[in-house]
Amino acid sequence: MNCMRTGLRALLALTASCLIVSCSTNETQPESQTVPAALMANEVCEWRCQVERMAETDPLVAMKKLEMMADENREIGTNCHDAAHNIGRMATILTGVDEAFRTNSPACGGGYWHGVVTEWVFQGHNISELADKCTATGQGVLSIWECGHGIGHALVLQDGTQKAMLTCDSFPGSVRSGCWHGGLMQNFIDNPRDKPFEACANYTGIAKDEYLKSCYSLEGVRFSLGDGVKDLSTPDKLLGAVDNCIPVKDDFLQAQCAGGVGSGVADSSSPEPRMLRAACSSLKSQTQLEDWCWEGAGRNMVANLGNVEKAIDVCKLLAKDDHTYQRCEMGAELTRSSVQPGTSDIDTSKTKKP
Repeated sequence: MNCMRTGLRALLALTASCLIVSCSTNETQPESQTVPAALMANEVCEWRCQVERMAETDPLVAMKKLEMMADENREIGTNCHDAAHNIGRMATILTGVDEAFRTNSPACGGGYWHGVVTEWVFQGHNISELADKCTATGQGVLSIWECGHGIGHALVLQDGTQKAMLTCDSFPGSVRSGCWHGGLMQNFIDNPRDKPFEACANYTGIAKDEYLKSCYSLEGVRFSLGDGVKDLSTPDKLLGAVDNCIPVKDDFLQAQCAGGVGSGVADSSSPEPRMLRAACSSLKSQTQLEDWCWEGAGRNMVANLGNVEKAIDVCKLLAKDDHTYQRCEMGAELTRSSVQPGTSDIDTSKTKKP
């Protein structure tokens, strides 16, 4: 599966404080946690504090509430990743990682899964042990992939990129591809001045072709989000971003790169149409690149929303014409099987332990 999940907010959540953000100032915190001063008084407490307080007693109810809020309010849907991340961490604290994994919630860009992984690492456990738990969720390929994505972030923070990528290589199916994607995203932040496609060279793992698929999609994300130095915060600055994939000579990898451009811009529940249209517009009349870019946006909208129909509805708002809508819709439809509970691309009888 190539779900093109980018989740930049997930990245920030993993590299920021390891302490759970709680809106409560008068309730007893779990022994391993303290309340940091990071939660500012002006933060969106009307909804975030509500669900995070719920999570202190019933994380499952809190996550369901957040999903409902995100569906009803576009602003919440755009900014709910960190709250979902905190709910996942609290679920792990209160119920243990096995019980936490039974909650299937790919909403809010997989924030819940990333929070479970982060808390597991915070408690001092072996990150690699989580790979087996990812495959045992029974929650569908997307959730398995998101679980691996969180592991990838954590592995790079723990071991560095090169070692982390080889550890990811030892995992099965969607855990592996998600792990590479999350790890390469962490590298994106840690090493923003890397040359384009540098992370894709000289890979020594066994599943090299699969690795390159993940790597080139992340390089596309770099072109749409900036390299940590460039400011790509306006449509004018994003215009023609997809043309950065032209130097990639392999058609398959070029498609991953172009899809990554669309994926990077569509990294929220309600991306800005002007930004996506600019990034996916080729100034060199490369219509195939444009098509791949819109397909990548559609795929990532499913990852953000956890639902194909919702993603297609957003495609209607994003597209600039019927053709781009069809390509965005196609990208979303290609991921339909991945969001079905019980689906998996992993033969657990042959699962290789790291």
